[in-house]
Amino acid sequence: MHIYVGKYPQEKLFDGKVDPNMTVGDIIDMHLSSASDDESVLIIDRNQNFHRITVDDAVCQHYNGRLGEIFRITDGSAVRYRMVVPSITLTKEKAKPKEKRVSDSIYASAYENILTMLQDRGCSPDQVAKFSIPRDQLLSYYQKGAIQNLTIPGLEATDPQLVDSRGRAVYVFFLTPEDDVVISRRGTAYRGMLVTLMNDVIKHHNAVNSADMAQLDVEDLQVDATVRAFAEKFEIVIVHNNPSGKTEYDVGLTPRFHQTFAVQNLSFVVTRHVDQPLFVLLNLNDPDHRKEIRHIYAQNGRMLDRDKKLSSYGLRDGVRLILI
Repeated sequence: MHIYVGKYPQEKLFDGKVDPNMTVGDIIDMHLSSASDDESVLIIDRNQNFHRITVDDAVCQHYNGRLGEIFRITDGSAVRYRMVVPSITLTKEKAKPKEKRVSDSIYASAYENILTMLQDRGCSPDQVAKFSIPRDQLLSYYQKGAIQNLTIPGLEATDPQLVDSRGRAVYVFFLTPEDDVVISRRGTAYRGMLVTLMNDVIKHHNAVNSADMAQLDVEDLQVDATVRAFAEKFEIVIVHNNPSGKTEYDVGLTPRFHQTFAVQNLSFVVTRHVDQPLFVLLNLNDPDHRKEIRHIYAQNGRMLDRDKKLSSYGLRDGVRLILI
């Protein structure tokens, strides 16, 4: 019989024919040994029954939710779940959008709100607090035309790294208000900017961690192994000026290791509104969250017993299973 097996949240592990007389445990141990552990389970994947949140939703972007990941949303005593799905393409308005011009106060608020965002993503509050800057100094960075000199963390060897709930070091970079590379269609320039930022990150990481990634030197983005190695260790956030709300250019890198924010959209913290429900991005590395994810999938599908044969479940050909 033909089966498809993925790993949460959205990673293809196996797609092909297997002997239906094999046990579920055989499938896990023989085909998926590199991705499984003693507690891993296979569940019939019926995620089409899940409620959705788009990847470009403001709260999803705040937490850097990835496709296939699940949010737990608590509002009073009610608990609900949302799976991250691709954005919905909307018809573009023909009317010229009103420009939202930037100012020193907008950049100062963006910096302060980014610190809150980093804490929401699991970075240590004590470490994040070290990068707090008085507001008058933040205003002066803009006034002196030096906003691009702001980075979180700083790039000196004395500046500690900030590690999020995924175990990746997060770096935030501010582009000058005049730099439109993110909203232009200049792919070469965009890629060149990413290469520069990636090498700055690697250099700082090696300074802090005794050069444990000295072998990684990014020359271009054509080498998949280099991009993958970087994405396993780091997340980059880029803050840019987008006064007309233009569509941001997508360089199409997989796996994606960077995220862009228009500074105009960082003037307030979406998760701190008085009426905002509590969002929690479930983390597969947290044992309690892992159990919760399994429970959600099992409610919509069916958890398979390791000791039973595939044939005992009457599965249709082409069934989709997910390893959690």
